[in-house]
Amino acid sequence: MTKAKLHVAGGNSDSAPFVFSFPQGAPPATTLNTKSESRIGLTVFKNQQKKEFLLLGNVEEQSYISDKTTGPGMKYLVGIRKKGSKEMTLCPAHQLYSLVPYRKDATQSENDSAAASISQQRIGLAETFGSRKRQTSLQRAISNRQSANNLDTATSAAMEQQVLKAADGVDLAADVSRSTLIPPHDKTATKPEDAYPLSGVLPEEHYEEFQGEVLAEVARNPSSSEETWPSFVQARFGELASITSDAMVAKQGALLLMYTTYIRLACMGSRDLNDQEKLDASLGVCPMKVWEWVKEGELVTSRGRKTKISDSQKKGLRLRAVIVALHAAQFDIEDASRIAEDLKLPLKDVVEMARQLGCTASSASGAGKRKSTSATPVAGSIRLDKLPLVFPEKRKRART
Repeated sequence: MTKAKLHVAGGNSDSAPFVFSFPQGAPPATTLNTKSESRIGLTVFKNQQKKEFLLLGNVEEQSYISDKTTGPGMKYLVGIRKKGSKEMTLCPAHQLYSLVPYRKDATQSENDSAAASISQQRIGLAETFGSRKRQTSLQRAISNRQSANNLDTATSAAMEQQVLKAADGVDLAADVSRSTLIPPHDKTATKPEDAYPLSGVLPEEHYEEFQGEVLAEVARNPSSSEETWPSFVQARFGELASITSDAMVAKQGALLLMYTTYIRLACMGSRDLNDQEKLDASLGVCPMKVWEWVKEGELVTSRGRKTKISDSQKKGLRLRAVIVALHAAQFDIEDASRIAEDLKLPLKDVVEMARQLGCTASSASGAGKRKSTSATPVAGSIRLDKLPLVFPEKRKRART
């Protein structure tokens, strides 16, 4: 058995790690998969006087709020050990926080009772089946916690009021949810292709599944296809038909087909997804392995034979469509109005989406050089030209 030397690291509270527990059960493992874009995002609010924290998070449709679970004097250290090393560094951590389900529309007492239910169950089990030593320890812990709660009630209440006041009416849980919709990205990257890696929206192993060469044949003879292609894709048929490299044809074809998949999914409803005939008609361009990848990534919700899609998931699909379009256009889109046409959205909404991704975007007419092939004039530009990524702050709602 390998023995590790322990080193206790110093540090202040601002850099200390947080320790969390889920008393009522952690979210599904697929949600916490590091390869998935869907993770727990936490908004942290700090009480400078007491150096306490209030944390609000969101996982899919469920919001969480932090709840202190330790009594005074309890300290936690987090051990970090590199693989193969015989040394471990212990870093002082903030006190243990439990993340408990939280409903914004529920009353404080309803949320408190939901958070307390699991603790009450544990106390009941210990009182009924626990040893005398366990029961004595439990009573001491309850007494300590009540004392701590009595001391902290006024300060904690004031802190929560300050947080809500500072938010000025903004839905905090929705704000956290918005940040998790953005596809996988690297805020420190200095190249566009690294800022939004292609693997986050289309894994490389699925390029061949799309059969980009088939789309290239369609591009050379569009009238031979019975498919109605998105406007953004049709505008790039000329470029695709002129590519001579098989590898580039496979990549560009896969990008345009993945864009088509995201566009069509974003415009569908749950009823359409469960109608096999409509699903086949809309997603005939999407290979089965890619469709499975979409479901595994929680881009839609699949439970048994039923598939659902929420408004939040549709927003995520629209953002992914913009990212794929940027890759297909070498991160310089000059006809954003085509994306708006494909998504059935006003151009200003697509421009705002691009800005939320950290892009430079404009809805000005004549911004692009591409000539329009339809009655709708080409307008709007989207560029990923300011790196590292900087995301705009969410605007506060005006008081009414």
